[in-house]
Amino acid sequence: DRWVLKLHGDLRRPEDIVLTRAQMNGYSEERGALSGIVQAMLMTKHLLFVGFSLQDPNFGEVAGTVRSALRAEASGGQGATRAGGGAAPGVVGVGVAGTESSGASVSPLPVGGATVGSAYRRSGGGTFGTLLSLHNRPFLADLWPDVRCMPMDLTDAAMPHVMSNAACARTLNIFLDKLSLDASTTTRHLLDADFSGVFDPDELALRGHLMAFQERLRGNPEARKSSGYTAVRDTLRSLGARLGS
Repeated sequence: DRWVLKLHGDLRRPEDIVLTRAQMNGYSEERGALSGIVQAMLMTKHLLFVGFSLQDPNFGEVAGTVRSALRAEASGGQGATRAGGGAAPGVVGVGVAGTESSGASVSPLPVGGATVGSAYRRSGGGTFGTLLSLHNRPFLADLWPDVRCMPMDLTDAAMPHVMSNAACARTLNIFLDKLSLDASTTTRHLLDADFSGVFDPDELALRGHLMAFQERLRGNPEARKSSGYTAVRDTLRSLGARLGS
């Protein structure tokens, strides 16, 4: 299941929003569990950072802890062992594509492996994430050697004739559109009500049969208790159905 981890709070709960220096300083004590989730993702996934400047001090602290643990494990020290599988995909923070905000939009990309160190090494030559940035800032490679930087403009940001923020943001948006296209399927919309006006006659015919089948399942509790129902439910979800557990 998809979920959103909002490290700096939610507008619906203003009392939880982290904005000031004092709130940042008390972050570790109040939100240690949330930081633990980010630590686990950094150690077991290869993350994609979008709209994130890497300047958040709390994230820097979390990343530093992970960096130390991974280096200790890779050098033969006592490190965490990964039993297999991975954490559920998620998104950390709320970032805006095309801007370098203080929020981080993070999508974990699974990396297999038995131990944290081996996953870390296979995730990209010692990197635990890839940063999509607007401009090329070479100093980031020194500050963050374990994050692969991919700027939209390869020209050094300190040099003249760099691309404008708007042009870089447009390039990033095009890239993210292509990434979304490659990561999607041509069938996930079939049972999604949001796409009800875009079906051709063949898709409408198939959609009608699938929805009728889905309704019959909803009215048959015994069928839903079957051991094979999980596979059927997952198939319907892959076609865009919004089903509960």
